[in-house]
Amino acid sequence: MPAADNGSLSAMLEARKRWSPRNVAWPKHLSVALIDIISKLLAFEPTQRYRSAAALVEDLQRESLSLPLKHVPN
Repeated sequence: MPAADNGSLSAMLEARKRWSPRNVAWPKHLSVALIDIISKLLAFEPTQRYRSAAALVEDLQRESLSLPLKHVPN
């Protein structure tokens, strides 16, 4: 297996850092709350992600009941 090209790895990392949920063509059937949950799961910075599986489950349950999310700004 060839060694990774540091230039392309750096470029991929920079592109990932710039990723924004606003730049995604989300399916129309997804709720804004679900998109917020997915965005939090995919956040580049670990501090911006869910702190625990329990927090994720809580937000998923709240979304299924049409309640405001607890761990994502509304």
